[in-house]
Amino acid sequence: MKRKHEWPELLAAYIASRRAAPFAWGTHDCCKFAAGAVVEITGENLMHDFHYANEIGALRLIAEAGGLEVLVTRALGAPLPSVAQARRGDVVLADLDHGPTVGVCVGAASAYAAELGLLLLPTLAARVAWRIG
Repeated sequence: MKRKHEWPELLAAYIASRRAAPFAWGTHDCCKFAAGAVVEITGENLMHDFHYANEIGALRLIAEAGGLEVLVTRALGAPLPSVAQARRGDVVLADLDHGPTVGVCVGAASAYAAELGLLLLPTLAARVAWRIG
């Protein structure tokens, strides 16, 4: 996977477009949000084989894979040795109140799909990160 030349502008526009998007399983959930960022950055759709329309479908897919971290690792490869190495555009995983959640590093903060748009948390609050490109 290689980052497009104009990836910073594309990622910024994508993040801005999702800021007020309501959470919706299958369209604006944590996996779809992070995968959408990867599409913007690289042009590659890593979720083309993953289809679900509701929470039950998403949780079934995650359980069948052995967990969210395993599912993301299969798609992106081995995680970084440390979350401190994450840079803008990388995918991160944090343990939030409702369980493991993937998001996108936007610098010192990372963005996660939330009920009313995006939740920003310190990137170092994540426990796993994967390099994109």
